Amino acid sequence: MAHLSENTLKLQYNLNSTLTSGDITPDVTLLILPYFNSLEEVSDKVTLYEELNLFINQTNPRSVIAILTSPVVAADFCTSATNKLHLKLWMQ
Repeated sequence: MAHLSENTLKLQYNLNSTLTSGDITPDVTLLILPYFNSLEEVSDKVTLYEELNLFINQTNPRSVIAILTSPVVAADFCTSATNKLHLKLWMQ
């Protein structure tokens, strides 16, 4: 008897190091930001948040965007996040 996992397809992924949203279909995107212990460590916080908001605004409304970052940056980003962002889950 074959094991169930022997009859499955391998997960296909696309690793992209730039923030682009050329597709308007719903997607799942993982953004990995550096881990900052404090906001003072972020060299250009305004530009970072503007680019994140621009990316979020250009995605399909049904897309899922996961942002992996430190708690201090996540909390601070929420204060300037676009209205299109709907927070669903926080993990620490």
